[in-house]
Amino acid sequence: MKVLSRKQFVMQLTKQLRICAVVTAAVLATACTKSVTVDTDFPVPVVEPVALNVGVQYPEILAAYVEVEEAPDVSQWEIVLGDTNLRMFNTLFNGMFTKVVIIDKDGKPEDPNVKLDAIIEPVLEDLEISHPMTSGTELYGVWLRYTLKVYLPDGTLVTQWPVTGFGQVAKNRFTQSGPVRAAAIMAMRDAATNIILGFVAEPNIKEKILTPGADKATVVVPVNPLSEEALAEPALTEPDESLSTSAEPAENDIAEKERAETAADESTTEEAS
Repeated sequence: MKVLSRKQFVMQLTKQLRICAVVTAAVLATACTKSVTVDTDFPVPVVEPVALNVGVQYPEILAAYVEVEEAPDVSQWEIVLGDTNLRMFNTLFNGMFTKVVIIDKDGKPEDPNVKLDAIIEPVLEDLEISHPMTSGTELYGVWLRYTLKVYLPDGTLVTQWPVTGFGQVAKNRFTQSGPVRAAAIMAMRDAATNIILGFVAEPNIKEKILTPGADKATVVVPVNPLSEEALAEPALTEPDESLSTSAEPAENDIAEKERAETAADESTTEEAS
């Protein structure tokens, strides 16, 4: 057996301790990072479409957006929006405008035969998380800010319109990372609502893009549901009229019955005479 000198022993021990420290740090970092994937569909907006043919160009970073934040309750929160951004804007814009044409990263429209009135490039600029331990409440909150870059078809910049969204959920409403996910979905829907309500009123868009009368659309926006099932699979349903109750049908039935009985009595009297 080889006998190590004191110097060799110290060097070997130091090396092993460094390896242990690196492994421990990696394990702790993994254990203390909570990753939240925001994967959901969005309701089609109930709105009279604005009479515009719009091209939409998505920057690559929008489909790969990941926000990492330091947090007091865990080491880090990691929110993965991924292509959920694209899903939201596709549903939103297809409900808002007469025609939507996707433009690829090289600037080529999927349908070159459509004459465009405007081009929109949505960018997610910022996302922040509010934690119960820092806010002093029982709520998790998510705030985000998009910028809608709107261009004329020739590439002239019309506006860089900032749009924000906010959502908050009680920490005990869902388990594990559920509150942050739900708050993020609500924030995205809130931003979508603000886009619907504000697009036709944005001064530069109104002046340079909208045609006369295009800013008079009637908008009905669905309310953001709070249940986990609704947040995962939002749906718009019409009320079931068969379930409604009313005293009027019952009264009509009684009156009809009385008329029938009266007619029968009169018929019997005539036969007897």
